[in-house]
Amino acid sequence: MRAQAHLTRVYGSEEESRTVAGALTVDNEGFVEISRVGRSLEIRAEAESVPQLRRTLEDLLACLATAERTYLSIHPENESSEDEEDSGS
Repeated sequence: MRAQAHLTRVYGSEEESRTVAGALTVDNEGFVEISRVGRSLEIRAEAESVPQLRRTLEDLLACLATAERTYLSIHPENESSEDEEDSGS
């Protein structure tokens, strides 16, 4: 049985979602389907087994985190206050 995952991520701007999508597409072509609508990034992954899907998602999430951190290091004005809200600040 095939395993599937669907992730949705909403960014602060369309530019940020476009930049992150571009970074992920290069690394994951053929392994995941990435689409973008406005500020939202939709990611779908499918694999032959759960362990294979897990490995794909671990790689994808590491690349996603790197792309997001890189974007925010270049555009710190776009950093959201979500982290402050989550920590109760």
